[in-house]
Amino acid sequence: MSHHLINNSKIFFMQKITILAVIAVFAIVISSCSRSYNTELSGQEVPKQPSSVQPDVNVVSNWVNPGSFAVETDRFGNQLIKGSYAFTAATQISYDKDSHVELVYVRIPTNQRIPYQYKRLPSSINVVVNGLSSDMSVDYFLDPEGLKLYYQNTDYAFLSRAVDQTVTDNWVFRYIVIPKATYQATNVDWNDLRAVSVALTFSL
Repeated sequence: MSHHLINNSKIFFMQKITILAVIAVFAIVISSCSRSYNTELSGQEVPKQPSSVQPDVNVVSNWVNPGSFAVETDRFGNQLIKGSYAFTAATQISYDKDSHVELVYVRIPTNQRIPYQYKRLPSSINVVVNGLSSDMSVDYFLDPEGLKLYYQNTDYAFLSRAVDQTVTDNWVFRYIVIPKATYQATNVDWNDLRAVSVALTFSL
């Protein structure tokens, strides 16, 4: 008889566990359906995380020249002159530098049959001032404020004369920002601005 009672207790206990499990599953299903129903009634969707990926940009600027110059000293103690072209609200651009390529060119009058010489920066450019000749290095940097131009690799006395006089007054610069994929897929000599203008369809 004792053995019979133990078996009955086991059966009762197992039935109780089964009933509790069924109730728990039923409660979960009801709760899930309720949340789904409330969401459908409210017309709300699950919030999505905002995308931090910046869109691709394709920018070809007009010819610009620096609006100001300043004397600076690099980390090696060499003096250089920085020219700055400041962006406006209309010209400011925002892009991911890791997925884009920046190209900057200078247009220099030649007073010859071909009126202009185009060079991609950075570049070494021969400059003559008051009979003195020097190869001046011109480099650049693009940031959210604008285009920075650096005249360097020659003595400051020559630099100051070159920048202060008309030898660089007629120099103008153009910056181009395109997706890296476009740069890699376009079969063109990027040092040749005439060829670049054809490939990207803009006028010199």
